This record gives sequence, structure tokens and C-alpha cells, in this order.
Amino acid sequence: TKENYYNYYYLLTKLKYPSLNTFGNHDFWGMTKEEALAEVKKYNPSYTFSDTYYAFSPKTDYRIIILDATIKDRKTSNGELPPEQLEFLDNELAQAKDKIVVIALHHPPVEPFVASEHALLNAKEFNNILLKYKNPIVVLTGHYHAAKIRRIGNIIYVSTPSMVTYPMAFRHIKIVNFKDRV
Repeated sequence: TKENYYNYYYLLTKLKYPSLNTFGNHDFWGMTKEEALAEVKKYNPSYTFSDTYYAFSPKTDYRIIILDATIKDRKTSNGELPPEQLEFLDNELAQAKDKIVVIALHHPPVEPFVASEHALLNAKEFNNILLKYKNPIVVLTGHYHAAKIRRIGNIIYVSTPSMVTYPMAFRHIKIVNFKDRV
């Protein structure tokens, strides 16, 4: 709700760190996705993007890609990346072949456990795009309220639980560049 957005960002301002977000299936109940985005932009000065998916480089050797797999017109817990976002992802990765890429989206493209009512419906297409690239890629997700890390080649999939329900956890991720690995 609009009140939830106000309260959420009020608490985040206490952290004194900039924050960005990716939309999940609970983030715009009772409002449209456009209204939710307007709330984010109203309370978060760090959110300077015009859409719910975007990319930026906080440092020259990193590329952050935020995607939005929420399904706007159906009441479902499943997610699906529209064709324009898959194309956006592929274009971003093609331009970031020499960078460490961090991708964040709510719905995991590699499930921590099988749950057909929570799946990313086009996970295969998403993963096929990632498999074309050889640079280090980290994919950060939530949605399943489960803790799981899985590595497939140069890609690390990190699923993190919710802070609202069991197992109530969060992750602090540190990316370190060594001469022979990241």
C-alpha cells in the first residue's frame, strides 16, 4: 500500500545508505505497478530510473542489472520476463563482457526448490542468455523465502529468504577481485 511504501522508505533513510529495489509479487497489491513505481520515486531519491527495470555501473568494472518479472495483469505468484526485458538483459550483458555483473530480480531463474505456483515461467530463456557470456555473473533473488546458493559455471545464483517469515534472514554479499578469480 502507499502507507507501506512511506513506512518502508522512512526506515531505509535511517540506514544512511542509498537503496534501490526490484519489484516482487507483493509490491503493488491494491495499486497498479505504475502507482507503486510513483511511490518509490516519491520517497527514494536514489531511484532515478523511469521504469521498474534498469541498469547502472556503480564502478567501472561492475554492471548492475535490475529486472522486473512481476506479472501485471494476472493474480499469480509466478513471474515472467517480457521479451523487451530479455532483450534488454542480452544487450546489457553484451556490453558488459569485461565487467562483473550483478543481476537482481524477485523470481529465481534457478529454483531453490520446485514450486510450480512460484516459478519464473521463462527461466530457460533467461538462463540461456546468461550462458552465452563468460564473465562473472551473480544473480540475486528472493521470492521462495529460502536460503540457497548454486553455482553453474561462471554464474552464481543466490536465493535469500524473507525478513518477514521463517527463516527470517538477509545476506551481506562482498565481491572481491583476485588476480585469478572473483
